[in-house]
Amino acid sequence: MRSAAMLPGQLQDFSIRNAECFCCSNNHRYPDTGAWLQCDRRLVFKTLRQWYGDDWEEGETFLDNFDTQVRNRLRDEVLQGVLGAGMLHLEYTLSLVYVVYLPFLSYWMREVARGPEEELAGWEMLAWSVKQVCKVAKHPIGGLMNMWLLVAACTVGLSLTRHCSQSLAALAISFPAICLASFVWMPFELLQSLTDETSVLMLIPVLVYGALASYLYKPRRYRAQDGRTEHAHSLSVDALKEMPKEEKMPTEAEDTLNV
Repeated sequence: MRSAAMLPGQLQDFSIRNAECFCCSNNHRYPDTGAWLQCDRRLVFKTLRQWYGDDWEEGETFLDNFDTQVRNRLRDEVLQGVLGAGMLHLEYTLSLVYVVYLPFLSYWMREVARGPEEELAGWEMLAWSVKQVCKVAKHPIGGLMNMWLLVAACTVGLSLTRHCSQSLAALAISFPAICLASFVWMPFELLQSLTDETSVLMLIPVLVYGALASYLYKPRRYRAQDGRTEHAHSLSVDALKEMPKEEKMPTEAEDTLNV
């Protein structure tokens, strides 16, 4: 949850200059053997200059162009694919919900095969069929609602961890989450048990929750905000040029990157 909550901000403030790499983090030496380690950052910068730079441009404009591409275009696509409507993508949520409630189909199929207790016809038979469909539809629809409430509760708990421990935050949100989950199922169970088999009142919570779930899981449009990120502690192309001689790449590697 914490990583998912941080993802939009990380993409919004993305800077290729601040990106860490294994080679630079280990002073271009293999930690185990101490052998020279080729600088991946040089190769990446060279490729970015070919993709996002122009011959007449000077300095590090191509790095700024790449940062802008990530923040304004790639950010929307990544967030849409990973988060979808919120902390969990709809396709991922559906897979969780349907796998859990798929076994309930056996009870529904048995009841449908048995048919109504009394012989029905016309409107009564149609109403009985609608109620049977509602009995099986309540599981995935209620599951989607409960999953959204669970994610919302975890989001609240994440904000509580700023003021208390993770254990206390979990205890604080557990009881409200259980109460809300019970409230979701209550209309289904009450209307199923208190109405006769030809009542279509159970269709009301199915339609209401279905419409609400469609709205809650509607894909969001993530918009990048204007603004530039400070790079006070970043490693730029000029810094790579000014690396001490003993830390420079071997001659054959330098030939692959001329920045």
